[in-house]
Amino acid sequence: LQKIDALLATIGAAAAALMMVHVVAEIVCRNILGITLPATLEIVSLYYMPALIFLPLARVERSGGHIDVSFVQERFPPFPRKLTEVFCYLVCGVIYAAMGWVGLQEAMAKFAIREFLMGEVAVPLWPGRFMVPVGCFAIAAVVTVRLALAFRGREIDAR
Repeated sequence: LQKIDALLATIGAAAAALMMVHVVAEIVCRNILGITLPATLEIVSLYYMPALIFLPLARVERSGGHIDVSFVQERFPPFPRKLTEVFCYLVCGVIYAAMGWVGLQEAMAKFAIREFLMGEVAVPLWPGRFMVPVGCFAIAAVVTVRLALAFRGREIDAR
């Protein structure tokens, strides 16, 4: 699971770098050469952004990077603290899995019709749709492991 979330985070970081290069190239081409790069908006919004947002989710969760309200939970006695921890992992796991499932259904529907954008160039849109379910299922897996560890009474390493 660690290798998978590291790979997904690396792909997300690469998408951020590619997006920066692509947008800068678009600006340079438009302002200096007077031309635009075809489908820049679509590629940025349907490839780079989903990769940047969804693929690193599991790594962020595993490293403890998401916002939490631990200052409230820390005041609880041990049993209610563990109960709220288990409850939160359960709810988050279900929500992430549901988002992954719905995202997968949407991606499969777009794949079935080979969704693409016709413009100066034809841009296939369906591949980018698979980043949402991949990222959501990956974070659901991390949360599920954390839930299992919480049930077993083990401390969860946030690194």
